[in-house]
Order: sequence, then structure tokens, then C-alpha cells
Amino acid sequence: MGWLTRWSSELVGLAAETTPDLDITAVVRPSWHYHRRVSRRADPERIHLARRAAIRNVIMQSRGLDRDVAERWCDAWEVEAALQGLEPGSAYWDAGKAWIDAQCAAQKRPPN
Repeated sequence: MGWLTRWSSELVGLAAETTPDLDITAVVRPSWHYHRRVSRRADPERIHLARRAAIRNVIMQSRGLDRDVAERWCDAWEVEAALQGLEPGSAYWDAGKAWIDAQCAAQKRPPN
């Protein structure tokens, strides 16, 4: 005759199951308790690629460039940043956009 008696399961996340044969009450956690999602840890490479894509999209829209040309500008910035000894970080692509804007203002073309 075992049945599941819930008391404040929404608040506590527990349920009591009474077993008449053994006359004991056990505390049982609902199945959702064991399947909580663990948040992802920040992956620096994914963050770098997302920022690169964001800057690429911004320069495509603001300068009317096609995707291939914008990609070449991003590639050129990565080479320039390496020559300057800059490490990818929070301001890396902001500096990249400023550099790309300056190059475009000087009417330079991206390397092939």
C-alpha cells in the first residue's frame, strides 16, 4: 500500500514515502533534484571567436564590406596584434576595431 506523500516539496524539494510493511518513513528526493544543469565555464577560445565574429559583423555593417573582406581585416588585425605582442583579452577586439577603422580611413586594403 505504499504511496508517496508530498509535503512542501515545492519549498523543500523532498517527499516522504511511507512503507506500511516496515513501518518506516524514508525521505526521497524527486528525480529533478539529481538532474540540475551545471553552468558552463567560460572558454577563452569561444569568447575570443565570439568577439571576433561580433567585430566582423560590425565592420561589415558600418563599412558595407562583404564577409570575405571583413574576415581578411580580422585576420590582418590578429597578425598586427601578434607583432605588437598583444594577448587576446577583453580589450583585444576593441583595439582591433579601432585599428581596422584607422586602416580603412587611410583607404588601405586588407591583405590577401
